[in-house]
Amino acid sequence: MICSLWPKFLLFLVLISSTLAQAGSADWAFVWVNSAQNKFYVVEGTAKISIANGHLSAELTDKEGVRHYRVVGTFSGKNLKATFTNLSSDFFENSPLVGTLEKAKSSGDPGSKGREMISLSDGWNFLGLTHELP
Repeated sequence: MICSLWPKFLLFLVLISSTLAQAGSADWAFVWVNSAQNKFYVVEGTAKISIANGHLSAELTDKEGVRHYRVVGTFSGKNLKATFTNLSSDFFENSPLVGTLEKAKSSGDPGSKGREMISLSDGWNFLGLTHELP
């Protein structure tokens, strides 16, 4: 009898593990717009973000999986003071950014709970992070 239940038990464990992994990791999208002389550099990708106890921690990876960035910061209400580090270069190491966290309900999709958007800037460069609310 135990042998006949074993495949079902394994399937149950796989499904639960998958669900828990998804619940703990909310994928965000990011865009970083870096101003340069007479042009802009635009980098897009995904981010793993943790927001807890008024603190933000984010690990960003570009679409190609080549460039990596880190953002850490502290919230005061919806305002955020953060530092941005390009882990793939010597440029932008602990560069200060300021911005806000906004939440909006989705009016067009009744199945959506809305989304969050973090907008950060230093006056010359912009970092945007967004995701659908779970």
